[in-house]
Amino acid sequence: FTIEAADDTTYYEDITPDNWYYESANILASNGIFFDNTAVFDGDLFVTRAEFAHFLYRAMHVAQDEQ
Repeated sequence: FTIEAADDTTYYEDITPDNWYYESANILASNGIFFDNTAVFDGDLFVTRAEFAHFLYRAMHVAQDEQ
């Protein structure tokens, strides 16, 4: 499935357009799939299976709502 950016906001202060995951992280944040109150992405941290399941669940609902 495909998810488009909901806006042009840069959500994380610790990544720049030079980072390979910049666009993906901002698309996911703009749609509420990734979110927190820190404005820090911390791209080197591990993701738990529970977090991944939660991200996937929200992504599937965003993609379904776009259809």
